[in-house]
Amino acid sequence: MIIAILSFGAVRPMLAQDDTFDGQSVFRILPGNIEGNINDNTPRWLYSFELAAGQTATIDMITTSGDLDPFLTLYSEQTDVLADNDDAESGTRNSRIIYTADEAGLYIIEATRFEQISGTSAGTYRLSLNLTGIDLGPDTNIDPLSIPPQFGVTFQLLEFEQFGTGRVDGETENQYFVLGGQQGDFVQVVMSYNDDTLTPLLRIRNSELTVISRVTQSEAGTLTVYATLPQTGWYLLDVGRESGAGDFTLYASRIADAVISSGDTLDGQWRRDTPEISYIFNATIGDRVFVTATTENSAIQPEVAVYDLALNELASRQATDNEARVRAIIPRSGPYIIQVRNPEQTADTFALNLRRIPLDINKLKVENAAYNKNFKGTISGDNPIIYYRFEGKAGDLVSIQMQYAEGATLDPYIILTDGSLNELAFNDNVGATSNARISQYALPADGIYYILATRAGLAEGTTTGAFDLQLTVGQFTPTPGALTVTLTWEGDADLNLFVRSPSGQTVSWSTPQTDDGGILQIDSNTGCQTPTAAPVEHIYWPGATAPVGTYTIWVWYQEVCRVPEPVTFDLRVTMDGEDVLIISPEDNISLEPDERYEAAVRVIEPESISAVVNAGTITVPSAQQRASQGGDTLITYGQTITGTITDEVYALFYQFQGQAGDVISLRAEQITGNLDPIVVLRDANEQNLAINDDGGEGHNATLTYEIPETGRYIIAVTRYGLRDGSTTGDFRLSLTREEGSGVTETQD
Repeated sequence: MIIAILSFGAVRPMLAQDDTFDGQSVFRILPGNIEGNINDNTPRWLYSFELAAGQTATIDMITTSGDLDPFLTLYSEQTDVLADNDDAESGTRNSRIIYTADEAGLYIIEATRFEQISGTSAGTYRLSLNLTGIDLGPDTNIDPLSIPPQFGVTFQLLEFEQFGTGRVDGETENQYFVLGGQQGDFVQVVMSYNDDTLTPLLRIRNSELTVISRVTQSEAGTLTVYATLPQTGWYLLDVGRESGAGDFTLYASRIADAVISSGDTLDGQWRRDTPEISYIFNATIGDRVFVTATTENSAIQPEVAVYDLALNELASRQATDNEARVRAIIPRSGPYIIQVRNPEQTADTFALNLRRIPLDINKLKVENAAYNKNFKGTISGDNPIIYYRFEGKAGDLVSIQMQYAEGATLDPYIILTDGSLNELAFNDNVGATSNARISQYALPADGIYYILATRAGLAEGTTTGAFDLQLTVGQFTPTPGALTVTLTWEGDADLNLFVRSPSGQTVSWSTPQTDDGGILQIDSNTGCQTPTAAPVEHIYWPGATAPVGTYTIWVWYQEVCRVPEPVTFDLRVTMDGEDVLIISPEDNISLEPDERYEAAVRVIEPESISAVVNAGTITVPSAQQRASQGGDTLITYGQTITGTITDEVYALFYQFQGQAGDVISLRAEQITGNLDPIVVLRDANEQNLAINDDGGEGHNATLTYEIPETGRYIIAVTRYGLRDGSTTGDFRLSLTREEGSGVTETQD
């Protein structure tokens, strides 16, 4: 390998900063991996990071799709060139820079292609930053806008008060722009076009690709939309067409900062082009909020509505006079939206008042709980949440598990709060099951705590039934077995343990139990939503013997929860109670984000005589391997999930629990790009049961199927042509069950 190691202070004169970067945005990054896309619209990206004196940065830019020829340049904060690299070694186009700083400061990476402006190569890349030499400690205060936008399409960056241009036609159905904003920004985007044949579409989408914008009245040759941004972050401007073709210009402006607090009365103004105005407020679970909108014009009867961030309506009311009042009970802690509408769609003024009354826990029926006890309850439409109170000490490692009783349709959901009902942790699903679990959560202080035992959707949920609740304290005790694999580590990273048996079945967070007897006893830091003070994962085959053959073991750093730093781990594999493989921090094995440690052991005889086949290697799985081997995403009836198909990831996988006789409908709907989706239904053994390409409505895929037996089912969403296909873009997958299906009537 030929790597240029640069001496510190190596510089050559450059132009002034404004000339060097031409006002382009520079994104702050931390050690770890960032995905990006180089094309003619965006031939370079700029990133910044901090180095201490004596610290060494290793920067890699690796092509992940297309014919991209990467080129890296490292600048000082004064835009002096410190290093550049085209090919890290002979036989590869990937780029690498290794640089040791002689002074602390901000450094800038330019990720581009060879011959940036005149170059013709394009494609996606992974940029990796690794720092060694000095431990600066974690930086947990990360601005969402400092993280580069991650959307599944090629886009242009658009800033407020700047113009963007493009064209939509038969070859380019959509053009995409990305806009960054703060929570509560009231944003207006105007699209101007000259071609009378063009009938344009313009939508603002959030990070989940949900449309949050509304169209307003516009003059001929313009299309105007507006939205109140629910969270600080990046938003996708989706420009399309109903018919025709033509060039266009976009202009985005921030009209107001629309945040309201309890006790505030704000004066607002409707315009003809903005007859609906939204405001953001923050609230706590159980709060009662009262919203009043008043106008001095008696001819206007205002409308008021309260929504969550997914635009689900909590309450709404239209006035019978010039004052509208609405009341709502807050289901979860977080930000919410108030929308004030003028049904006359005229210009006028209004006053908006918000009042918030916190939930008085003392007025609720609360069950007393204690450590190492089991409790039973029933969730119903009249009683969707059951509260449990217990007393804890600072540092107590608390585990809570909620399981539906046999025969119940309940989808359990648990929330742990402090004595003031501030949420500390929550969990919906454990792996591919609908049960809920919080594992080894360290209590922050002495005092009273509450457990909210409820259902998915809380008060608005539909599932009901009996449940068992278990509250325990202390360190986890692994269950012994013929074969056991135990993983432990420190910190809040989401490492995951996988064990593939000789039959090819894999036990993991996604499939916690397999037909050949493998069981996942505990999964920690699940999806970053349930932090664990002492993370541990344990897989075992019970009994005296395990199936004969080779077992492949993966320790996979799948998700960065806070800071993307290397994680060391302990791994212990036993057979018949005897250690056969031990990895400890003293072995100096650590994982970077996306890396996977792989080992293998073999059961030679039924009596568990064993051998180590592979003591361990570290690899970086491809994007498609991460999608197909990293565990299926859980989806439940009535749920919709968005995903992205690219040349790098051409198939995504989901799983659900079906009941015999359920008649289900699957729909994969194209949202962005030119994606031609295909949806496939498989059984637990990955045998295809049904497949659909075009469901009669454009290229969207739909299928209906009756589930033959109760169990686990897998949904695959891919594209026409699969690996060799050419269409890409975002999609929305929905899973529904027909009313009355799966229900067997009995007679007395």
